Amino acid sequence: YKLKKMRIFANILHINKGYNSFGSKIGNYTSFAVYLGKTFNNKITSTIQFKREFIKQMIVGEAEDPWGMADSYEESSGSKKIFVIPQISYSLKSLSLFATYEIPIYQYLNGLQIGSKNQLTIGLNYRFLTKKNEISEKN
Repeated sequence: YKLKKMRIFANILHINKGYNSFGSKIGNYTSFAVYLGKTFNNKITSTIQFKREFIKQMIVGEAEDPWGMADSYEESSGSKKIFVIPQISYSLKSLSLFATYEIPIYQYLNGLQIGSKNQLTIGLNYRFLTKKNEISEKN
């Protein structure tokens, strides 16, 4: 969707987890994100992402728990989080250099577990574009 040379788009991701050999299931993961972006002089792109993330609680299986901690695993699993993620990228032909900074603005964690911290990601992306040769098109 384009609005005054700005882009807005959304993404939904769901990962349905399976069961392990103990019969336990790690919680399903679902995220919903909305992006707002603007390109400047065809080379620099600025994007801000708002992401909502849900992780379901673990389901503990019937198998014997060798460490006797199954109840604490279940009780200390699952979360709800909201992130703001600004991104900037510089593109030159098929090469793109980008940086993102993930900032958690809300976290609800069940039980005792490690929360998310700010995260900086810097990357280099190369795109392989398939393009027909102009000479072969004329023939």
